[in-house]
Amino acid sequence: MPLGFQKVFVKGDKIQVRPIHTSDAHLAFTLVNDEEILKWLLWDGPKSEREITTTYKQWETDFGRKRECHLAIERINIPGIVGCIGLNRRDYMEKADMGYWLAAAHWSKGYMTEAIRLICYLGFKYLSLAKIYSPVFIGNARSRRVLEKNGFSLEGILRSHFKKCGEWRDVWYMSILKSEWEENECRFSPSFEDIALIEVDDSE
Repeated sequence: MPLGFQKVFVKGDKIQVRPIHTSDAHLAFTLVNDEEILKWLLWDGPKSEREITTTYKQWETDFGRKRECHLAIERINIPGIVGCIGLNRRDYMEKADMGYWLAAAHWSKGYMTEAIRLICYLGFKYLSLAKIYSPVFIGNARSRRVLEKNGFSLEGILRSHFKKCGEWRDVWYMSILKSEWEENECRFSPSFEDIALIEVDDSE
């Protein structure tokens, strides 16, 4: 059977990632409820704190047993979520859709660049992924740049791929293969890791 994370905590130079907890919901809602973030999310965003609390509770309950892996981004040794990054093995257990957001106050500090490096390390080394991909709304140059810094390439444009606030939007389809990641593996290694794996039921 394929593997998921029973426990995961990894550190880079600037940030660390660990599983989302229900207790993260209040702060996360205040941070993500920002027009500069919401306009680029591939979904319309949480309508209430109750909604994000329910979602985070489900993520915490299901962690390690489902196809999804949602992680909180924190600054090194400073508890408190500042963003979120996750992998979702939607169609095949060997491929994952990556999504993320970061509080605007922490942009341009290298945090998301490092978060993507860490989750690619986790996905390719421990989950045996062959490919990680990330759709990005056309116009979101900041997000495209941070992916390119991590070795992602543009595969093409998916037209009318997501409906955002009732309007169909085009996306850049960005991806990286395991073989490409392996050529630059040292760039993705954490400074500390505490990992435990568990078998995942992929029959869903």
